[in-house]
Amino acid sequence: MTIGTKGVLEPPRRRRPGFEVIATAAVLAVQLAALVYVAVQNRFNLNPDAIAYLQVARHIAEGKLDLAVNGYWGPLLSWIMAPLLAAGIDPLVTARSAMVVSAMIFLAGAMSLFRSVGLRRLPFLAISLLTALISLAWSVEAITPDLLAGGLLLFACSRTFAAEWPESRS
Repeated sequence: MTIGTKGVLEPPRRRRPGFEVIATAAVLAVQLAALVYVAVQNRFNLNPDAIAYLQVARHIAEGKLDLAVNGYWGPLLSWIMAPLLAAGIDPLVTARSAMVVSAMIFLAGAMSLFRSVGLRRLPFLAISLLTALISLAWSVEAITPDLLAGGLLLFACSRTFAAEWPESRS
């Protein structure tokens, strides 16, 4: 609530979403549709690592944490897969779904970084679309946590480059 011109409390005015919000939502929506399409087209493409991550996810879903925790395979991607496997979803669909989530996080992290460095409207949209295409290709190349870890790293970098970050350190 704010105090209006006549000294009366008024509800806050709704601001219209800016270009960045609309562009972000549009790019993410197009990315999601494209990711689902390529995931279906590449649903049978597996790499050896995918089998290992699915096995770790199966151990997590079954509550066998003594088998799930190991020194070689990180749990990040398997944590995304485990609830889907526990729900009875096919392992191939589960693996591709995890890569869809990974690519969406990668794109969202990249767009967050683009906003933090202050890209203008047209470069923001162009580079976001290019990043969407790149993550689309990476999502079907191999089932690994690389895309997911990259997206989380991009979010961390965007916070580091944010204008308010140096002041928040004191």
